[in-house]
Amino acid sequence: MTTTPATPVTPPDTQTVQKLFDAIAGRYDQFNTLSSFGRDGAWRREALEFLKPGMRVLDLGTGTGDLAFEAARRVGAAGTVVGIDVSEPMLGFAGRKAAERNATEIRWLHKGAQELPLADEAAFDAVVSAFVLRNVHSEIARVLDGVKKSLKPGGRIAFLDLTEPESRFLAWGSRMYMSTVVLTIGTLVFRDPEPVRYLKASMQRFFKASEFKALLSAAGFGKVRSRGFLFGAVTLYEAENV
Repeated sequence: MTTTPATPVTPPDTQTVQKLFDAIAGRYDQFNTLSSFGRDGAWRREALEFLKPGMRVLDLGTGTGDLAFEAARRVGAAGTVVGIDVSEPMLGFAGRKAAERNATEIRWLHKGAQELPLADEAAFDAVVSAFVLRNVHSEIARVLDGVKKSLKPGGRIAFLDLTEPESRFLAWGSRMYMSTVVLTIGTLVFRDPEPVRYLKASMQRFFKASEFKALLSAAGFGKVRSRGFLFGAVTLYEAENV
């Protein structure tokens, strides 16, 4: 019997994704903490363990700023952190958190990852992101080219993102977890199941870890490597600008 392939689901356009993140900005941190059982902070710290005092860091899709705050802590007063995001409400929350923490060393810009390299900015020692690249899946080649042009020679990248595990069994488990535990948490936190449905769909659309590492190599990055967390459902990608 011949099986007809499933029709691919067209990903939402940039404006639709932006509106979704605008709507959930106020509860985004709570959702991240609950759905990861408090592990999201540890993943961010691991992603940035290579940072040194005085470095210049660009945080793509900074959201409410948690990765940027950790970067600023590591690079110190002599360093620079720039956080960019397409969602003004997300940046608003980041700015308020920065004021509470007196984190004046971070600059927030209303820009998308597709707009790199940034005009009038010196090259960065590192470009980092947390749970962002799935949202620009259809423009990933443009984003990676912009990232490369934003980095100094030898500069590093560290990208955290959700990925479907390579193993079919673990992929099935990941889908079940998203469809039950995460969906329940998201519906309670956001009072709407749609953000989690989008999250699950974007995770399934995104590249497997081996595929994304191949893309990084093809884009001209060297020393490409990855580390998996949560049974491979979260992956940290690292590489250097060569």
